[in-house]
Amino acid sequence: MVFTELDHATAVKNGLTLPARTVIVFGNPRAGTPNMQKAPTLAIDVPPKALVWQDDQGKVWLTFNSGEYLHDYVYPPHGLPSNPVAAKAFDEFVVHAAKQATE
Repeated sequence: MVFTELDHATAVKNGLTLPARTVIVFGNPRAGTPNMQKAPTLAIDVPPKALVWQDDQGKVWLTFNSGEYLHDYVYPPHGLPSNPVAAKAFDEFVVHAAKQATE
């Protein structure tokens, strides 16, 4: 589910130069809510995001954090354990969604 898109074009509206960049906030409420119920501070780091951006040569990229990163580096500071099974499921989902979005 896509929750929102953040267009960084506001930089241009303020007289600054910035190539096209959009942050897409996405997630699965059924998967993310239980962890936020256990650790309310997790909401500062999730739902996950993907960045669609253009480099200086005009090539467009899609960048996102891996499930391993989320579970090994984001969750622990909030007191949540890493979950390798959930991390793998997240990776499978996000890779599939990325392929669909970029075809």
